Amino acid sequence: MKAKNLLSIFILIVFLTSCVKEEGEGGTSSIKGIVTMQEFDKENQPIRSYAASNEDIFIIYGNNEIYNDDLKTNYDGKYIFKNLRKGNYKLFAYSDCESDTCSTPSLPVMVEVEITENNQILNVDEIIINKF
Repeated sequence: MKAKNLLSIFILIVFLTSCVKEEGEGGTSSIKGIVTMQEFDKENQPIRSYAASNEDIFIIYGNNEIYNDDLKTNYDGKYIFKNLRKGNYKLFAYSDCESDTCSTPSLPVMVEVEITENNQILNVDEIIINKF
């Protein structure tokens, strides 16, 4: 009888520990924000700032090395990633890089956030990208 109880407890522990859900889709929370474009002239002086419409925004779930999902910003620069589980996320958009100072034409502008509860709506910091 003790062996049967021990086996039942072991199976229950394995079942409970295997149900830990990682970051990603399948939850009830959302991350939303806005992307703003800052435009520069030929002398690298800021000309104007405006909502970055139709810009790609990417999300990385947890410690993944590549992005897991992407979408385009709305006409007003806003975006929202829905149906996310608790955990850590990185969001980024690509910004132009001044050709004299960078080895690549664009650089990611990244924001890191954490969803700590179900049904949470996180408003993240504004992501400002540059256009030279």
